[in-house]
Amino acid sequence: MFDLPDQPDQLDHLLATLADRGVVMRVEDGRLQIDAPAGLFTPELTAEIKRHRDEIIRRLEAAQANDGPRWEDCVDPPEPCPRCDGLMCWWDLLGGLHCLNCNPPIPARRLAADAARIRNNTRRNKAAVDAVAIVRRFEDLSGLKVRPE
Repeated sequence: MFDLPDQPDQLDHLLATLADRGVVMRVEDGRLQIDAPAGLFTPELTAEIKRHRDEIIRRLEAAQANDGPRWEDCVDPPEPCPRCDGLMCWWDLLGGLHCLNCNPPIPARRLAADAARIRNNTRRNKAAVDAVAIVRRFEDLSGLKVRPE
């Protein structure tokens, strides 16, 4: 299944072939851990990996040591908002950190205010329309004119 060249880069070829086939290898507590698609391993491939296990572990440990810091280790999580304990935040142009719930950005505030104003106007207009409809209905039923013409 795996034809390995008889050259010094035999392990490089093996590792490249395994990576191309979706095999993920890592070292945990000094042991080689392998995640591979089902049915990929044959007795020959297993023997080849066992033969190179020490070198694979050495290379993986060296690669893991040279990865550098993870991004989670470089970024401090924001402090929770003192008012709402929320963690969602935004930065202003000057680098200030603001709670998204308690202090949303200006465009969001403006949109929220416009939406509230439209809702209030709609309620007032609906109430006015309802009152006119009631007066008209009363006029139709009673034959009386409520407002002068």
